[in-house]
Amino acid sequence: TENSYVIALAANALYLANDKTEARKLMDSLAAKQKANGSVGGIKSSIVGSGGESLDIEGTSLATLAWLR
Repeated sequence: TENSYVIALAANALYLANDKTEARKLMDSLAAKQKANGSVGGIKSSIVGSGGESLDIEGTSLATLAWLR
C-alpha cells in the first residue's frame, strides 16, 4: 500500500509480533516520507475517517509510536 497510515499500523503490529526486521523496513519507509514540518506524507485515510490536519496528526502519531519502539 502507499497509504502511510496503513504502513504505520503494520510497522507497529509487526514489531509487537516480534518481526522487528520487517517492522524496521516499514519504519524506514515512513521516515523517508517525513516532510519538513515533521508530518509524514502519503497519509490517505484512517480507520476513524479523519480528514485534513486531523488525519495528518493521527497518521504521524502512529508513525511516531513505531519509531519510539
